[in-house]
Amino acid sequence: MAEDPVDFDQLSALLRDFGALQSAAELHGLLVGYLAAGRRPSRSEWLRIANEQADLSRNPDEVAGDLLQALYQQTLTTLLGSELEFQLLLPDDDATLLERVNSLGQWAQGFLLGYGLAGNTTTDDAELVESLRDLAAIAQIAADDENETEDSSESDLFAICEYVRLTATDIFWRNEEGTAAPINPTEPPPSPAPASPTGSSPSTGGPANLFRRNKLH
Repeated sequence: MAEDPVDFDQLSALLRDFGALQSAAELHGLLVGYLAAGRRPSRSEWLRIANEQADLSRNPDEVAGDLLQALYQQTLTTLLGSELEFQLLLPDDDATLLERVNSLGQWAQGFLLGYGLAGNTTTDDAELVESLRDLAAIAQIAADDENETEDSSESDLFAICEYVRLTATDIFWRNEEGTAAPINPTEPPPSPAPASPTGSSPSTGGPANLFRRNKLH
């Protein structure tokens, strides 16, 4: 089992070596969506899901399986944590803005895929439905190549990433069973209705306005 956190480059290399059709960002989003729907797969189930959904050219060997399991464990641990340490697995700042924007869209698409794969069909929570709709819109986000180096683009991307991170955490806790507790039981879980990083309501401003334009500029 890997001791250090699995990073984007490690997961990308693994998927590349096994001929995956799915990106590292999308696979991580899928895992988070699956967990956020309340599912807790065994190692064998998680490896089967990763194999099938990423369309690997061959089954993961023991080393690859250990890395994928480490990804599962660190993801669940951070989601359960009380310090909001959960982070999206995306390219770092050395990547181009276009690459990071595309990866964010892939992450959101993966989340929706994982959430649906888990079979969670709850539709009586209006805020949850709105959050899923927001993520569906973010999955279609695109970058404007002409403005790739503008500071406003970087700021927009950061705001949307924060919105996605908080929304994913919120959905996770909405579906978490009452018997589950954060790692530090003396601290409350994340607020069930996180505000966007800009301080605006998700449905009225901030990141929502950015991704509804279907272009980051």
